[in-house]
Amino acid sequence: HLNSVHFTNQLTGFACGEKGILLSSTNGGINWLVSNMGTNYSLKDIQFVNEQTGFIGGWDLNPNGVIFRTSNAGGSWQTVYNDTALITAIQFLNPNTGWAAGSSGYFLKTTNSGINWVRSRFETMNLNEIYFIDNNTGFIGKIAGLYRTTNGGSNWARVSTNSSFTVQFTGNTGYAYTGTGSAYFLLKTTNSGINWTQYQVAGGQYLKLYFTNEQTGWIIAGNSIRKTTNGGVNWFYQASGGNSIFGIGLHFLDNNNGWCVGMYGGIMRTTTGGIGIITISTEVPRSYTLDQNYPNPFNPVTKIRFSIPAFAEMTRRVVSLKVYDVLGKEIAVLVNQQLKPGIYEVDWNASEVSSGIYFYSLITDDFTQTKKMVVLK
Repeated sequence: HLNSVHFTNQLTGFACGEKGILLSSTNGGINWLVSNMGTNYSLKDIQFVNEQTGFIGGWDLNPNGVIFRTSNAGGSWQTVYNDTALITAIQFLNPNTGWAAGSSGYFLKTTNSGINWVRSRFETMNLNEIYFIDNNTGFIGKIAGLYRTTNGGSNWARVSTNSSFTVQFTGNTGYAYTGTGSAYFLLKTTNSGINWTQYQVAGGQYLKLYFTNEQTGWIIAGNSIRKTTNGGVNWFYQASGGNSIFGIGLHFLDNNNGWCVGMYGGIMRTTTGGIGIITISTEVPRSYTLDQNYPNPFNPVTKIRFSIPAFAEMTRRVVSLKVYDVLGKEIAVLVNQQLKPGIYEVDWNASEVSSGIYFYSLITDDFTQTKKMVVLK
């Protein structure tokens, strides 16, 4: 299984996983070189602070926690931590200052780029995640909830009673995946974690989330990937990797370039933000068109083709393609971005909706067209 992936630029990236597996790529994830840190290691997280310096956290079979460090872009790795706290997550605020979450309530901090680590403890329960937005304000996720500190980790206050597994911030806006039993939620804050709003996302247990800005993010939900372009209010289905991506690691460099890794060594890659749009032709249409989906009726995937005319590029209008049920409720947002003139095709996967009649609409500031389609299961 692969647990974590991190790219330092569009070409160079790394992934790590069970039995000491370490993968590296120099062509954007098209091909991977396999190496091994030792089959007795479970490698849980990999993070780079720049193109040369990176860290891997995990544990060995003893079991003892371990952190490896490279200063030559993965050419060689040195052990910089080896102690009883098993490492589950690593996060760096800047190239010098970073933290690691561990078992039995332990968390570690470095202020010299990971050469030395100081260990502290918060209660005794295993920690799933750690994320600091500055030297004082940080978050810890564990089974007992999500916790916040404003004094660098000396004291912690619980902000959610649900189990918390992953946290990320862009500026003062942050997101956390929490849940208990069969109910899982996305929490969002816009004031550095003082207040949180709860959203529910379809698709099962969320395993990882990643945001490139306050509005655009992705989440692994069950064995599918979903995307939001409005800060987590709405999510739309993008892809399924089957059991090979029931998993685990997710990383985006920007709104276009991202990678996902999971069970059984599965790796997925996008260079278009995962939107799922295929450019059918660069021939410049003279008007907007929305074609009838095909096949129709369908189960569970259908294709929708549409055209963007030349004058749309001059006005730089946002193009939306949305799916609604018979009551007018928005079911999915397939496209919500500026597109160059051309003919496009996008898939809609209806595996999570029931049989029935649905409508899809192509929407811009000066054009709207709607057509009907039928899901037949």
